[in-house]
Order: sequence, then structure tokens, then C-alpha cells
Amino acid sequence: MKKKLLALLLLVPILLIPIISCEGDALGGLSDFMGTFGTNTLVESGIVVPDTSQGAEATKAMSGLAELKKTDEGYEEAYTAAVDEIKKATEEALASKNSAKAKAFVEEMQKPRAEGAGLPTKVEDAKGKLESETGIELEIETEGDLLAAILLVDLMEKATDTETDWDTATEEEIMEFVSEALQVIDIVKTVSPVNGVKIDDILGTDLIKDLLAKMQEKE
Repeated sequence: MKKKLLALLLLVPILLIPIISCEGDALGGLSDFMGTFGTNTLVESGIVVPDTSQGAEATKAMSGLAELKKTDEGYEEAYTAAVDEIKKATEEALASKNSAKAKAFVEEMQKPRAEGAGLPTKVEDAKGKLESETGIELEIETEGDLLAAILLVDLMEKATDTETDWDTATEEEIMEFVSEALQVIDIVKTVSPVNGVKIDDILGTDLIKDLLAKMQEKE
């Protein structure tokens, strides 16, 4: 089980390469076709108006997340609910990379954060730890940068959760985690290119090495 899990986790950055490189050609061809006949034509003509509210929904949820304090009653539940809301809005918007929804979402995520806007406590803590332990600094200047940081921190929490026994995890649980990791990496590269580049470095830092070591402790 250990070796299988290790192999699956190491496949994350490798599997992402063909996903990104092939996606352009596949979706590009489909987009060309739809541009001449189908949904895109209806959108461009104004007959169909797509729902592009996901960017505003994600931004609002992130703003609320930054206002939460660890001392607040029900902090963990409220934090988890906000992250789930952010994930839902993001997944809906980026379900089809070349859609009007996706383009509107990415444009919204490119907007700079309000001057003086705070960071969610967990992001602030993880950001400082990452910089002090690895020398890698996450840049959080746009809404997309913040979204990327929130999803990365959430993923790392799941990976290092002390209540999760990876030694006895089922294949289904392992694949669920790997699938989420791939999705998060893809989202980060889409909405926060500058931090997307740093993911390759983060995957090789002690944060990941510690996780892999923990999974290899029992032979």
C-alpha cells in the first residue's frame, strides 16, 4: 500500500503535463467547431447570456474567509463552509476552459486585491511557514493569487491531517486525494500563473517530503 501510494503521489506533477499540453489542442478544436455552429454562436449573438457570477461569488467568499478569526465560535466549520463555496464556484466556472464562464472567471481573478485587505489566518500561517522553511514565497496580489493560496493550504491540511492514516487508506481514498491534488494544481496554474510556476518547487520541498516520509514509515 505504501509503495502504491508513493507512486500515485509522485505521478501528480507528471500526469499534469499531458493534461495541460493536450488540453489546448483538444479544447481548441472543439471551440473552433462550436464557434461556427452551436452554443458559442448563440452566446456571441446575445440570444444566450451565460451565468458568469462565479467570480463574484468566489471573491465574496474569500473576503468573508479573511474576516474569520480563530477565536470566533464555530471557526473551523465556518472556514470549511467558505472553502467549499469557493471550490464550488471555481469548479462551475472552469468546467469548460474555453467557455464564457471560464474567461469571465479568470478575468475576475486577475483583479488586484483591495489595498490593505487581510489574508485568511490559515493562509497567513502557511505562507510564513513556507517562506521560513523553504525560501519560497507565495505572491498574493490578485484575487486569483488568494484563491490559489486557499486551495493549496486546504490540500496540504488534508495531506498532513493527523487523523488520516495513510497506511491503512483504501485505494478509493488515495485516488480521491490524488484527483483533488491534480485539480488544485490545474486551477492554480489557471488563475494564478505566478504561483502556478512555484508549485513545481513546492512539490519538491520538505512539506511534500515529510508527507511522503510519513507514508513510508511502516513497511
